[in-house]
Amino acid sequence: MTAQPVYDLIGDRYHRTRREDPAIAAAILAALGDADSVVNVGAGTGSYEPVDRPVLAVEPSTIMLAQRPPGTAPAVRAAAEALPLRDGSFGAAMGVLTVHHWSDRARGLAEMRRVARGPIVLFARDPLPVPVWWLHHYFPASKRLEASWEVRTGAARAPSWILRSRGRCPRSR
Repeated sequence: MTAQPVYDLIGDRYHRTRREDPAIAAAILAALGDADSVVNVGAGTGSYEPVDRPVLAVEPSTIMLAQRPPGTAPAVRAAAEALPLRDGSFGAAMGVLTVHHWSDRARGLAEMRRVARGPIVLFARDPLPVPVWWLHHYFPASKRLEASWEVRTGAARAPSWILRSRGRCPRSR
């Protein structure tokens, strides 16, 4: 991990303001299907992790790892682009609101495919169609932060959605 994870800079009170949304949680669980184990990439404080099967959380931010409540899944500090896991070691891989933080999306997705035998489930959002996001009401500076991040990284836009993939990730060109 070369760059400091963004949540090491802005995530010190994350656990106080974020809660799991039941509708999103249900969609994620449905997309995970009957996978016997799950790796949660960009796991943060553990929201949306299933409690009915083994989970390993992968999170690059020490600030976020420190805020994981007692009883959540075991966690390792690592980035999506270099998962310290054996090939096919999990039944499924998941990521919630994380892809936009990765330095190399194609590599992160390829790593998820490498370690998951089954589905890859991602939840993401596109800030453009939803210009007024709940976070902006609480932290007006976050809108400027998000916009400047998009300009700095040239991040591609993706709509808010649950993506479930069983196929191979396409190679980046």
